[in-house]
Amino acid sequence: CIRDRTTCDLYSLVLRKHLNGEPLPTNPTSRAIHIRHINACWNWGLKQGLISEAHKLSDDTIGEARQRVFTKSELDLMFDKVRNEHFNSFVKFAYYTGARSGEIRNIQPENITDGSLIVFGKTGRRIIKISTQASTIIANQSPLWSYSKDYVCHRFKKEVRRLKIKDARFHDLRRTFGLNLIKQGMSIYKVSKLLGHKSVRTTEQHYAPLLTSEIEDMEYKSQSITTTKRMLERGSVCRKASATIKKMKLAKPMMRRGLVHSEEMKRRRRTSSTRPRSPSSRPPSSGKASSWLTGCPRCPRR
Repeated sequence: CIRDRTTCDLYSLVLRKHLNGEPLPTNPTSRAIHIRHINACWNWGLKQGLISEAHKLSDDTIGEARQRVFTKSELDLMFDKVRNEHFNSFVKFAYYTGARSGEIRNIQPENITDGSLIVFGKTGRRIIKISTQASTIIANQSPLWSYSKDYVCHRFKKEVRRLKIKDARFHDLRRTFGLNLIKQGMSIYKVSKLLGHKSVRTTEQHYAPLLTSEIEDMEYKSQSITTTKRMLERGSVCRKASATIKKMKLAKPMMRRGLVHSEEMKRRRRTSSTRPRSPSSRPPSSGKASSWLTGCPRCPRR
């Protein structure tokens, strides 16, 4: 199997560098990958009876998860400005499917079925769901892509540098795809299946840190709604004004004016020059609350 030979070559290269005394990478993630590869080689040697003692490394084997995702403006810029129409469509297809680069660099026509694509990648054979956008792209793609890993990596970096998009990697398209699905309300289980993760736990580990800011925003909005409900119970906000607050989430003009209905404020401004607001000009108090007390003639006092 080509994949097995490639994996064997990678492990052999990492182990050979380590045995020759070359230092480990300084990047935490790359360093953790090298340590895992080295320890796997020691474990394999023990199982095969080639060695009697394993000198495994005890450093961090997890590293720091990358959290870079693209904004909508960055995606639009790439989709519109990436040169070479053939590679441009490849970038779009990668985002709309959430596939890994190695899964779609060499697509075979016989692996394309109705609404799905059979690929062979990191986790072996899996089926990729083809969305409407991805289906349109691949239907108009002739011939299909046949790229090497180095070409995709170098070409993408060259394009994002030209577009002045900082700290961008091709795999960030896949991460952005998954995050946008979660933000749109798709369950973590379905996202895990679409991305081809072995377990939901893997998806949670990758995307939980990215959702921290979203959770904070939701808590802030829920607090503002709770505050509005409390004001409604106290009768300090006009019913029509409260509907606007719920819709807009923030009602700064109303809060600055003491929670007075905006239409009433406009009426007061128009009549302020002709009718002085002196204590003697106010209507006498009665059983019913007046507009001067409630701030809005449409709301009876509770």
